Amino acid sequence: MEETETEEIGGEMGKTEMDRALEEVAKVIGIAKLNENELMAKSQVFSFAPTLMGGDIRLMEVPPYLAASLCSGDLLTLRGESGDGAVLCTQDTTYTVREAETSNSLLVVPHLSLPGECGGGRRLGESTVQGVFHEYLEVLPHQPSTKRLLTLLQEHPLGETGIKDGLPGHTLSQLLDRVQASEEEILEGLKRCEGVRVGGEWYLLDHQFHMKILGFIFKSVRTIWS
Repeated sequence: MEETETEEIGGEMGKTEMDRALEEVAKVIGIAKLNENELMAKSQVFSFAPTLMGGDIRLMEVPPYLAASLCSGDLLTLRGESGDGAVLCTQDTTYTVREAETSNSLLVVPHLSLPGECGGGRRLGESTVQGVFHEYLEVLPHQPSTKRLLTLLQEHPLGETGIKDGLPGHTLSQLLDRVQASEEEILEGLKRCEGVRVGGEWYLLDHQFHMKILGFIFKSVRTIWS
């Protein structure tokens, strides 16, 4: 009999503690002059992890369409060489990456409940903060620079007898690693600078060889029309 009464008393104490916590939540909502009907039904109680994320983690703020692109499986790639400012590339667009600061604390909470996931009456839930940040990266639309593309292709021009210095050209993969532009923007740049692909590698034609080819083309056209 005594054991049963003890269990009932313990259960009542647990219920009382929960009720007290919910009353405190209701009191805070009232002090803040918020309409409880406009809030999520679940009040989340935060605690901090014993060890927070360190400097090897960076937060990045992206616009909704980039977030949707990531969720659909598309890749975002940081491009450039060690001395370059970072740019972020999708398949067809380039963005500059800039560091920003905020006076607010940005909390990383892996299992945070979001609107639409919580229904029913007022209740409490526990969430653990894994990191606190005051800096983040933001992305802004950026005009791609393909100047380096032309410079790289001019290093080993293709002449009538082959590559002048015997060195290979650049594959598309190598150009993607060094040119700060998206793949589609690089391919468009290759068209504009009249790059040619031989054996999977890209080149510019040597000037004399280029003029000789144009001469052959003009001669062929005159022959056809004569």
